[in-house]
Amino acid sequence: MKEFEKIEIVERFPQGDNFKHGVLYYNKVIRMLKYFCPCGKCEQKEALAIADTFDRAQRLWSLEINEGKATVQASVGSGNQCKSHYFIQDNVIL
Repeated sequence: MKEFEKIEIVERFPQGDNFKHGVLYYNKVIRMLKYFCPCGKCEQKEALAIADTFDRAQRLWSLEINEGKATVQASVGSGNQCKSHYFIQDNVIL
C-alpha cells in the first residue's frame, strides 16, 4: 500500500528539487494542498483547493490533519495524463 511519508504545513510551497515525492504540502493561508501525483509515473504536481467542507460543484476538498496524518474528503481524480483516481486517508493512498 502506498502512502505519503508526512504532511508539512508551509508558508510557501517548496520550489524545484526542494519539492519532494511522498510529502503533502499544505499552505493554511491560501488553503491549498500540493503534492506529486501518487501514480509514480507522470511526475505531475497536484493542487487541491481546501474548504471547510467538500464542495464538488466548486472543486473544493476538505482536509483533516490528525496526529500528523492527512485525510482528504472526497476522492481525487487527477487531470494529468495518467488519469489517476484515489482517496487519501491518514496519508494512505487508496
